[in-house]
Amino acid sequence: MDFLFLKNMSHHIEIWLRDSSKNNTGKPYNQNLDPHRTRIILARPFEVIGSEDKVKDKIIDYCRDFAPIPFHMEDIGNPDYKLYRVSVEEDGRLMEFNNGLEDRIYGDVEFTEEFGKEKNFDVTTSMDGDGFYYPRTNQHMLRVTGIHDEKIWFCYDLVTKDVLPGNMSLDKYKWNETVARFKKEINKRH
Repeated sequence: MDFLFLKNMSHHIEIWLRDSSKNNTGKPYNQNLDPHRTRIILARPFEVIGSEDKVKDKIIDYCRDFAPIPFHMEDIGNPDYKLYRVSVEEDGRLMEFNNGLEDRIYGDVEFTEEFGKEKNFDVTTSMDGDGFYYPRTNQHMLRVTGIHDEKIWFCYDLVTKDVLPGNMSLDKYKWNETVARFKKEINKRH
């Protein structure tokens, strides 16, 4: 999905991929990867028809029923106006979340037109440089971020079950708390 297209709609939902630009040694896969513009767009961008608070509440209520959702990425990026798209592979749970989210807010929002017969997730990132390889990277959707007019509207943390305003969703301490708690939960299962 093109960033220019998103600017034409006032709202959209995204997954941010923090620390996805580093491998297990902590070294970046590609020095030019911009983690601040690394995201997956969920649902279709939309305009709110009625109450913005009602739509936000519906999204949050929907998210409360979900635990972090796994997926992975691996690709050779293809340059497209200095943007690179990395495909996202998942087992169907991310698509189920996506479709359910659209169903939940349907009628309270006006979605963009369909993009095609089949939706595919990808990570779009800005990047400078000549080549790009993104080795297989396992990820989990830990937070769902609502964007309104290119600013953070709210963020829902699937690990802590907290609703975070824009400034708290960017807080490194809060993010580290989420990651530590998630890792602890994963270790309990194994």
